[in-house]
Amino acid sequence: MYEPIAAVAATTAPQMVDGTGALRILSDSGEALTTSFETIAAGVYLYAPRIIIAILILVLGWVIGAFLERAVREVIRSLKMDRALSNVGVDELVSHAGMQLNSGSFIGGLIKWFIIAVFLVAAVNVLGLTELNAFLNVIVLSFLPNIIISALVLMIAAVLSDVTQRLVYFSAKGTGVKSAHLLGLIAKWAIWIFALLVVMNQLRIGAEFAQILFTGIVFMVALAGGLAFGLGGRDWAAGVLGRVSDELDGRK
Repeated sequence: MYEPIAAVAATTAPQMVDGTGALRILSDSGEALTTSFETIAAGVYLYAPRIIIAILILVLGWVIGAFLERAVREVIRSLKMDRALSNVGVDELVSHAGMQLNSGSFIGGLIKWFIIAVFLVAAVNVLGLTELNAFLNVIVLSFLPNIIISALVLMIAAVLSDVTQRLVYFSAKGTGVKSAHLLGLIAKWAIWIFALLVVMNQLRIGAEFAQILFTGIVFMVALAGGLAFGLGGRDWAAGVLGRVSDELDGRK
């Protein structure tokens, strides 16, 4: 009689132990899950203000960038830079690439995204993302400004070269110089070469080569000008010196 009862007790005891262990495991898991949720909630509570501030910074940067883009586009359109660029064949190069020449939109877009990138760096700094902040600093502070400056230099060169060519051409033609057109072209391409050298130096593309090339061009122009003045103005200089000598002799 006692043997079956002992047998039943022996068989049910492990089951009771197993049930208690399972309840303990579930309890521990619930506590761990609760702790995890509390930690996440505390992190969100502490990090939410930073996220909101970062979003506001990005929105502000987008608004300022869009405003500056529109302003720059209107200024460049009023200066008629597209016409100056078309005179040197830039519109044909752009059309071959399947695009339409619009220097105002191009420069305005660069400035817009530069402003947005600057505000993005500030937003990332607020969020405390150190590695991403360092990467964006390299791009924003080193790369984009050089591109914008180079584009502006080319735009200014387009306008100055066109104006200088016309000025030199009409001035030389008014004085009766036969090679007025050639002089205008020389003045025009001298400005373009100088602008391209500035752009190469700004973008750090062959800086040493650009400096050597610039020095060579300056030396060549100076030598050509000296020879032209020495050979072409020889008779004029002799006449001036002769008149000065005659005046000095007359005073004696």
